[in-house]
Formats: sequence, C-alpha cells, structure tokens
Amino acid sequence: MTDDYLITLFSAEEARRNRVIFHLLTNQSTVSSLYFGLRYGLLPIMGLEPKLTKPQFDQRLNRLLHAGLIADTSTTGIFILTRAGQTAQKEFMQAHYFPQHLDLWSQYDVVNFRDGFLLANQVVSEFSYDNTRYYPLQINYGTMMQVKKWYRQVYADDLAVRWKNDLLSYLATLDEQTANRLTARWVGHTVPGTLLDQIDFPVSWTDQDRQFWELDRYAEWSAQLADAAQQPLRLLWEILTPKTRLSRQAQLSYHELIAGIPPAQSAAQRHIKMSTIREHWLMAAILLPIEQFPYRQFLTDEVMTYFNQRLTGPIAKWQFHTVRQSDNPMEFTLFRLYEIYRSKEEGK
Repeated sequence: MTDDYLITLFSAEEARRNRVIFHLLTNQSTVSSLYFGLRYGLLPIMGLEPKLTKPQFDQRLNRLLHAGLIADTSTTGIFILTRAGQTAQKEFMQAHYFPQHLDLWSQYDVVNFRDGFLLANQVVSEFSYDNTRYYPLQINYGTMMQVKKWYRQVYADDLAVRWKNDLLSYLATLDEQTANRLTARWVGHTVPGTLLDQIDFPVSWTDQDRQFWELDRYAEWSAQLADAAQQPLRLLWEILTPKTRLSRQAQLSYHELIAGIPPAQSAAQRHIKMSTIREHWLMAAILLPIEQFPYRQFLTDEVMTYFNQRLTGPIAKWQFHTVRQSDNPMEFTLFRLYEIYRSKEEGK
C-alpha cells in the first residue's frame, strides 16, 4: 500500500478537493480553502508542509490514484477514498505516526518552541559549567535572537537550578520510554544530542513520522506550560510560541469590525477593496473560536429566519442560488457566514 500520510486526509464519506488539501498543507490561506478546510475538519493541518511544491503534491496524489486508493468524482479535482483506500488508511495509521495534537500545533508555534528550547537548554547547561566558549546549536536566526532576549531576562545565579526543576516537573508526567526518547535529543555541556533516526522508534517509521512524534511532545508540553507558573521555561515558551493564523491585514479588518469602524471607511483609509474586507471577515469567522466573532452583527433575526426556512438538509448540499435575492455581493458573505456558523455549531 502507500507509505504517504496523504491517504489520511481523504474520506470515504465525503469527496474532497485536492486543491484545498494542498493549500492547507502549504498554508496558502484563501477563503475557499479555509472554508472547505473547516468543513472537512482539516484546518489543523495548516502549514504542516510549508515547503511542499505542487509537482511533489501531484506526484503523491497520482500515486494514490493509480493504486486505486482514491477515485475521481464527477467533478474534476475532487476525490473520494475507495474501499482499498480505507484499508490502506487503516494500515498506514497502524504502521506510521501521524500527529495526534494538530489542534495544539495550530494554537502554538511548536516548531519554534522545540528549536528555541533545544538552544536554551544548551545555553543553560553551559552556563551551569561556567563555560562561555562553545558552538551554539544552529537554528533559525530569529529564534536565536528570541532565546538571547529570554536569557537576558532570566539570567541569575540560580538559573540552572530553576531550569532543572522545570524540566523534571514535565518529565515526571511522561512514561520512561517517552522521556528517554525526548531527552536523547537535548544538547548540553559535552552532550551533542542524538539524531532522530538513531533513537529506538518503530522500524516502520519514516523520518517524517519521527519528526511528527517529537513535535507532538512539544505540543503537549505547550498545553501544560499555558497554565504553568512564571518560571524560566514558561517565560521562554511565551516568547517562542505566539501564533495567529490570521494575516496582519485580516487581523486589522477584524479589529476594526469589533471597534465599529465602517467598512467603507476602513477600505478607503487602507486603500483596499471592500471585497477584501469581506474576505477578511470570513477568514476571521473561520479561524477564530465561535464566541470571538460577532455573527449576530450580520446574522440578524430576520436573516436567520430567512436562511433557516430555505437552507435545509446537510450543509454540504446548500447552494447560494437558493437564497440569493440580488447582485449585492454582501448576500454571499451572509450566506457563507451562516454556513460557517452552522458548521461550528454542528462541530460542537
């Protein structure tokens, strides 16, 4: 069967657009890809493979297609999992590791946390030995600067002791094998750290499986640190993990909406189209928790009653022409907001 986790992103219950899956994996956020990502329950995979190219993705897709694991539907670019694909999906999940905490990956920058933590751990270890002449772990320059900023904030004679206590507190929550695998990667004084492929993971696992496993551990750790006391590790986590899936412009449109600034005024001041403002609203509605978006500002009692009467059955079957009354583009925005709202209510 396949050795590609792409098989896990298709479903036998609903046909899915391969373009949407590619855009989500590579974090190409369009309103359409985000909306269908919400409908498919795949928003957590956003940015999972930011360097994936379209030819690489198409090659993987064609491999699944030629193996009979997915099948074309009547609409081009939309595929459904076959019976053989369901078997392959099940076998893949048994033989490989797929992230178990993608919801946390979307909340926290776990890659940055892992890289920054590994460097910080090395810095504190060398500090505990009064060693200032060592070659630091080579990671992203921006992350290195974040760690440097953190070190200046927490520097104190007892830093190594407090750091050790933080680490032991977390490791105590893990089983012995998980703790040993995780700490084998840590760099310290005279300790180079072990490569992932040198650790005793299942032989069926690929490099990607091992990376997913490691990042899941930092995702779990992030969830714990969110409620931790303001110790050195928590302060490092705060610096390294802030993450928002909304673009800066979309965030601005959202905050101006909350502040009550007329959209026409916002568009004129920022020299953008009204259609862009409306797209930003939809992105915010999709990506933010349901309670953080002012749905009722748009979905008034009158609008809700109109939609409730005309949009029935599964959300996936709804059509805009069923409720369209004019050429006003705001009508589609209301329709999509209603779909998003009902999807999130359904998800609860």
